[in-house]
Amino acid sequence: MKETAKALQATVCLECIAGDTVGEMLSYMGFGSTLILYGALSQAKAGNISPLLFLGLNQTMESFLLPFYLKELPPQQQMEFAMRSEKECTDMFRIHINKRFGFHQIHEALEFYE
Repeated sequence: MKETAKALQATVCLECIAGDTVGEMLSYMGFGSTLILYGALSQAKAGNISPLLFLGLNQTMESFLLPFYLKELPPQQQMEFAMRSEKECTDMFRIHINKRFGFHQIHEALEFYE
């Protein structure tokens, strides 16, 4: 990751894991870069952050939460966003049910699943 960030001269990182990954990603980026934290999939606090990166490299950290972003949009754009998101999620998360089983068919269901 370090080589990729350097090759791309990355100045922005969208980070959703949190934990020590935050400090690690900041260490890969150069002067004036920004890390935008929008999740905590690791369920850990952001860590492993060196204050020297903020002081010496003028780096910054920001947070992003979708509800706060949407609140700033005019009502018409909020509605457009909601409608577009609903369509994309419907297409993306289509569920196909192969077969249904009753509780009394647990063994048959497990065999079918395997």
